[in-house]
Amino acid sequence: MNEEMDLVNKKAALEDLFRMYPAFEIVFTKVNGEERTMRCSRDAQILPPMTEKKNPKPENPDVFVVWDLDEDGFRSFRIDNLKAITIVYDIDIESFHFEKEEKHDV
Repeated sequence: MNEEMDLVNKKAALEDLFRMYPAFEIVFTKVNGEERTMRCSRDAQILPPMTEKKNPKPENPDVFVVWDLDEDGFRSFRIDNLKAITIVYDIDIESFHFEKEEKHDV
């Protein structure tokens, strides 16, 4: 139960941090053991327009979903595998413009 509560606290802290700043560079260990660095965001000004999924998957409390700024797609990582997080201050939000027809499922 203690580990479960710790994970809930980490996820809440990440959600708070992602609300305060538009972009981050994170380092995490992928499930296959490979280390990955990714520039990402959850900022509504950066994300593409969303469509509702007909059959959405239940949310996994162990996973955090972000928009990969370099690959232009949603990615997720296991919260316990996060190694480092850095705020990206020099992001140009205006450069992330999506056409109205380009919608992504969440």
